Amino acid sequence: MTQLYFIEKNFLVLCFHKIEFPVFPLNGAILFPGTNLPLNVFEKKYIEMVDYALSKDRLIGMIQTKQNQDFFNVGCLDKINNFSETPDGRYQINLEGVGRYIIKKVFKNKHKFITVNGPYYKL
Repeated sequence: MTQLYFIEKNFLVLCFHKIEFPVFPLNGAILFPGTNLPLNVFEKKYIEMVDYALSKDRLIGMIQTKQNQDFFNVGCLDKINNFSETPDGRYQINLEGVGRYIIKKVFKNKHKFITVNGPYYKL
């Protein structure tokens, strides 16, 4: 991981380069760095996404989608800080916003979910 520093609006900002992480396009659910969001995950591809994140570094990028189903290129990078599975197979997770990210490349790969890479910023 490469660490860079820069100043933004009189704040020192740390920039970390993250090789690849999954994104969760979820309209209407806004998460900012330093805040928490509980989620009930039930779609199979997003359950697989959570499994993937838990097997790596527990990071997921929340992102808003545009009207044409494409998504914006800036989102909040989040860490899964709590996880449980319900008897019917749903996942209950709690996300903590750790920074914002900018998508530089989208990967369509063997997963049913999308992964991206790009820098993320922590204030």
